[in-house]
Amino acid sequence: MRILIYNEAFWPSVGGVETLIQLMAHYLHQQGERVVVVTQTPGRSNDPAFPFPVVRQPSKSSLLGLISESDLIHLHSFHTLLLFQGKLRRKRIVCTYHDLTPICPNGIKMKVNGPCLHKAGPRVCYRCLRKSHAPRVFRKLVRPIIKCALSFLMDANVCMSPFGMRKFLLWRKQMISYGIETSVFCPEPQRGAMDCPQVIFVGRLVPEKGCRVAIDALRLCVQQGHPFDLQIVGGGPEYPALSLLVTSHGLQKMVHFRDFLERQELAEVMRRADVAVVPSIYDEMFGLVAVEAFSSGLAVVGANVGGLGEIVAEAGITFRRGNSADLAACLERLFVNPELRRQLGRNARAIAVEKYDYHRMAAAYHDLYRQLVKVS
Repeated sequence: MRILIYNEAFWPSVGGVETLIQLMAHYLHQQGERVVVVTQTPGRSNDPAFPFPVVRQPSKSSLLGLISESDLIHLHSFHTLLLFQGKLRRKRIVCTYHDLTPICPNGIKMKVNGPCLHKAGPRVCYRCLRKSHAPRVFRKLVRPIIKCALSFLMDANVCMSPFGMRKFLLWRKQMISYGIETSVFCPEPQRGAMDCPQVIFVGRLVPEKGCRVAIDALRLCVQQGHPFDLQIVGGGPEYPALSLLVTSHGLQKMVHFRDFLERQELAEVMRRADVAVVPSIYDEMFGLVAVEAFSSGLAVVGANVGGLGEIVAEAGITFRRGNSADLAACLERLFVNPELRRQLGRNARAIAVEKYDYHRMAAAYHDLYRQLVKVS
């Protein structure tokens, strides 16, 4: 089978989607399939040698040639030429939805002043886009409608969580969860007790990820006599404001900022923690960080939002969106009860291995590809 996988970004851009594609392409290559990854991300001289071809910023003629040579096209972000030329050439097309664009023009369900709790609609969304100074307002305004309508052209529309299955008005929907490397994200063997609980936050430093909520929760815990060390892993435009917030609360000795880490480094840092916090304030489609923390054997406390809340509830503790007092109470409960913390970590690890190992995800996509190409 000849498979073309497309995403706008790929290595050296490193994020959840890029990692997923890399894992899938490796798996399919090992299964004997002919895989090519197509991306708009330019390469670097020190890029790793992938066992499958990576075509970067192809010309229109090159792209048409790749379409003709493929049996199936898998879109991880929309590409008009791939979609329509693929249909004209009767190729099977799969699309995976990684953001909230089927229900939100901006794709993240966030207003300027906080999360959006409304359904998409011209009046609500137009005002939101204007206030956020978004470019191409009218083009973005119709994006949810266009994406849902174009889903009719897909042979399969894949959502990553029950949340997406419920909320997205797509044709031929099916669910395949994200997968991670559970052999990389694994518990620390025989880890000794720490004098001060270690809490980790992983994510971009942007308002929707809710890092402020975690810092405010630390301040409240300190006031109640339950201090902890907070490791913040990630970079972004909110770093200066967050650093100032830490200083204003007098928490400099308890909060440690680190930039983005590669998978192996992140796994090592994560397994040395006791608790992971995922305080997002928008309706996340999936909780990738929560699942990585599950796999690392951590107790996870996450906001009850979107697909993230559903995942955390499987083996962790949820708290109300944006409520730092609620988060602080959940953390204090774990700090005073180490056995509960360890039990949640054991349960989380078991669920990660059973449900979220990337081999399971890749095999599900492989089965889907074979079904579709066989039908054609």
